[in-house]
Amino acid sequence: MSLSNLRINQLLVADTSPLLALARLDFLTLLSQLFSSVCVTQTVIAECLAKPESSDALRIKEALADGRLIIVDDPVVRTSLKHLDVGEMSALEYAIQHSATILIDERAGRLAAKAHHLNVVGTLGILLLAKRKGFLLSIKPKIYELRDSGYFISETLIASVLELANE
Repeated sequence: MSLSNLRINQLLVADTSPLLALARLDFLTLLSQLFSSVCVTQTVIAECLAKPESSDALRIKEALADGRLIIVDDPVVRTSLKHLDVGEMSALEYAIQHSATILIDERAGRLAAKAHHLNVVGTLGILLLAKRKGFLLSIKPKIYELRDSGYFISETLIASVLELANE
């Protein structure tokens, strides 16, 4: 996992799963502290708000209302992304068109993003970057909180991230 090519003043485009994961931790503010703008496509927002009364959705609505998240129109998606789910397709296409960093966790989406030469960061990468920038003192409890809430994170990935975080 390399975070060295991420710049704090960069545009971030978020996919559904990591956005919901960060909302679950009540960490959406981290995104606006780490990136100049955080965009979500209409499709991603629709997926995030599918259960409108969930705490995750309520936190996302709050982030939209106060401008931490910005809704953008769904772009026309290129054929090379058609194998992904609709949220990933719209987020990746928007990121490609705007040379943005993409926040995505799913393997197929990450591979497609790398094939299009995008900077890629996942949920745990955001936590690690926030720790490196001094916004979090420790990420270990939050990683386990996320995993214990039902978000799949492999033990191998947890070990790698905690080693990078010196925890």
